[in-house]
Amino acid sequence: MKNLHAKRNSDAFHSNLTYYAFLWIFSFTLLLIPAGIAGAETFVSGTISTDTIWLASGSPYTLTGDITVAAETSLTIDSGVTVNMNVYNIDIEGTFHATGTTFHLARSETEGNLSMIIIKASGRANFDNITADGKDYIIVQAGATINVSAPVKKLIE
Repeated sequence: MKNLHAKRNSDAFHSNLTYYAFLWIFSFTLLLIPAGIAGAETFVSGTISTDTIWLASGSPYTLTGDITVAAETSLTIDSGVTVNMNVYNIDIEGTFHATGTTFHLARSETEGNLSMIIIKASGRANFDNITADGKDYIIVQAGATINVSAPVKKLIE
């Protein structure tokens, strides 16, 4: 009987050890999940027809087609966001706010395509401390309103 009792205690010990090891690994895994989500890439295209904010937690934002900020709508790009343009345009017919944002404006030499930020005649744009690959790719149409609070920095000469 003594051996049977010792075996039961040993089985209980191993069962508890397995249970606590599982809990420790599960808890550690939960701590890692938010770190992976925070740097997730966000793919965007199409018309923005409701007020939208691109947050740093979704950065980088990668264009997979042209973006249009519809009239009477705003797109705010949070500080610390990177926007990869991929030879697509952001057309601004509404309101556009970019603060502390980095834009990677692309040029396709083989197709002759450029990525541009185009502020249409009805559009309003506010740029504050942004960085862009090239200032020549920001187009302002006659009648548009633009405010630049700090110089546009160029990444590539």
